Amino acid sequence: MATLVRPARLARRIAAAFLCAAVLWCIVTLGQEYQQTFELPLRVALPPGFSLARRPPTVSVEVRGNGWALMRRLIAPPPTLLLRPWMSDLERGGTIDVKEEQIAQLVKGALPDVQRLSYTPASMRLSVEPTITRRVALAPLAVVVPRDGFDVTNAPRLTPDSVTITGARSVLEAITEWPTDTGTFNDVHGPFTRWLAIGNPYDGMVTAQPERVEFAADVQQIAELEFPDIPLQPRITTRDTALRLTMIPERVRVLVRGGVRDLERLDPTTIRAYLAVVEGVDTAGVAEPRFILPLDLHLEIVSIVPERIRYRYRKIRTRE
Repeated sequence: MATLVRPARLARRIAAAFLCAAVLWCIVTLGQEYQQTFELPLRVALPPGFSLARRPPTVSVEVRGNGWALMRRLIAPPPTLLLRPWMSDLERGGTIDVKEEQIAQLVKGALPDVQRLSYTPASMRLSVEPTITRRVALAPLAVVVPRDGFDVTNAPRLTPDSVTITGARSVLEAITEWPTDTGTFNDVHGPFTRWLAIGNPYDGMVTAQPERVEFAADVQQIAELEFPDIPLQPRITTRDTALRLTMIPERVRVLVRGGVRDLERLDPTTIRAYLAVVEGVDTAGVAEPRFILPLDLHLEIVSIVPERIRYRYRKIRTRE
């Protein structure tokens, strides 16, 4: 009499069979030999007082090996070729000639478990110059994303705001600023301070100190505040000193937007409102008022009532 197999048990048996087949396939497949190309970065360890004037090339190596060895190499970070030039090379000045046998030894040490078929370049010439240092400004590349209803009220600040870079003269002379690492800080809703690593677009050629800086930004909740009685000041450019400017009205209502803390610090008397006209040029009889807000506060004008001011020139009579 036939024995019935439950569906769940049957599914487990099928899955186990597929797993065994997959393991067997991997063992057979990875036991075979394959060819693979690796790109190996080259780092040059120069003695103090010398720096590279050009970035060293990457060495492209074609190898053959079994699947297991190649898989280990593909999973791990590519090894770095470390070249230590002889002092006799540096004494000639200007360039270092790296011969084929030197590159072969470096590649052999970096990839000992595979057969090396070829590598490019087979030889190279490195440019070397005396080392100098200089100070350059830092450029922040990190981004602060505030929470809804908040805003970055001042440009992010770096402390220190510059770094000392060390390298070859021809390289350093072309550098005007140095970047920080990139990064995004989300949902920020208050004063913000973090340590930020500096970047290195000239890795292997230029070093920079310090390696990290303080990254700070002022993030405030955004609000609006109305000032109903801001006086207008006339600014008239004219050849006739007896002309005066009459404005209607002479006061305006202003709505200001900014961070809550900045609005709390805003003194209405520091809001400068004026009407600027030039005799012979401005003849329309109406003009938009202009404003000057305190420079140490991050604020903007949202609306003005009225938006346009009527004006006219009036000549002041002098007593005879």
